[in-house]
Amino acid sequence: MPEENKVYYWDACMFYEVLSDQNVKSEHRAAVDEILAKNKEKENLIITPVVTHIEVLPKKISLASSDTAQKYLAMFDGVRIIDVEMNRNVATLAREIRDFYYKSAEETGGQYKMMDANDAVHLATAHIYKVSEFHTRDNDSRKAKVPLVDLYSYSGHPKICNKYDLDIISPETLQGYLGIFG
Repeated sequence: MPEENKVYYWDACMFYEVLSDQNVKSEHRAAVDEILAKNKEKENLIITPVVTHIEVLPKKISLASSDTAQKYLAMFDGVRIIDVEMNRNVATLAREIRDFYYKSAEETGGQYKMMDANDAVHLATAHIYKVSEFHTRDNDSRKAKVPLVDLYSYSGHPKICNKYDLDIISPETLQGYLGIFG
């Protein structure tokens, strides 16, 4: 187990930041670099469910090399970065979460809102595994989407389904990570 007992949950978008050459804000890139540096030193553990392997598509990552899938899968060493199985408990909680955040077109005045099934699985897995923080960049509330970063302000409730604690953040640093942290 990590020395500081920090267990971070990574949404699929966090892996895209690591693997892609997409434009990423410097404060986002620095935060991810710092988390991974501390992970390498066994100061934290990163978990994600196996469903992330479906979401992270090599063709969506525009790296120059052709071994993107191998680089992605190599991150999962079973010690510092692990994928966890989805089970009935996760599925049951994911259904509860998805149902809680569903809003009909009548409720919203036009466009229904429904949480993506994978997002519900991510939140359920993070809660069940009692992570320290849920890391995501997903804050899209356009059309039918339900945002994750601003989920609590969106819903008006301070907890998942107004009953499950989970610290949802978009990790950032004020300045670039220099690799000199203790």
